[in-house]
Amino acid sequence: MIARTQNQAEFMQDNIHHAGYKSHIADIVNISYLHDNITHFKNIYSDYDGLIFTSAHAIMALQYTAFDTTLWDKSVYCVGEKTATLAKNLGFKNILYPQDSHNIAMADLIKKNHISGRFLYGAGVFRKKNLEDILSDYTIDTVELYRADENTHGILSDDAVQDIKTFENIHITCFSQRIFTLFYGYFDKLYSHLRGDSVKNQNIYWHVLDKNNGKNMDFTPKNYEKICFYSSSQGLYKFFFDKTML
Repeated sequence: MIARTQNQAEFMQDNIHHAGYKSHIADIVNISYLHDNITHFKNIYSDYDGLIFTSAHAIMALQYTAFDTTLWDKSVYCVGEKTATLAKNLGFKNILYPQDSHNIAMADLIKKNHISGRFLYGAGVFRKKNLEDILSDYTIDTVELYRADENTHGILSDDAVQDIKTFENIHITCFSQRIFTLFYGYFDKLYSHLRGDSVKNQNIYWHVLDKNNGKNMDFTPKNYEKICFYSSSQGLYKFFFDKTML
């Protein structure tokens, strides 16, 4: 079960299906784009030494305006390969991204290539502020291009709900601490309703992308739950596609 927005989860779902396993997407957040801010970003971006994107949604937001990238030859920093690919498809050319897909690694990459500078950060409303803190010696202007709000209906299909009742092992991936917090509350209520106390033969495995390994999370697994933390998306993908633990 992949707790992520539909368009971001489809790549992982295709690979899981190809490996011979069944999967479902839990569309726990609803993405809305902030069009006035997107226009503002377009109007000012050429004044900066580089652009920063820590989410594929920030790149996707720019598709909603006439965004001319042909004259832009400065650095574009992306948090990971997928975000970099979207930036390339939008027309950006000088794209850089770290081997490990997280903010600290990207900040280190920026520091390696720039002693100083002014950067425009295209971000989401709900985000960790650690990137701005790490780059406090640089001028970082942030424009919020989208917001991700909790989805309150249609999160799981009927087929997914049926599988929750029948499969012995259920693996759930959450690509951020916030996604985990939102989906765990939803899933815990649903699971209690579906299974009651008959959980002795079923195992729930949570796989959470969190570079702090859950240190800031208030979470106590139930006796049928196990939780694993991953510092990068590569580590999470490696678990699913390099091992046979599904």
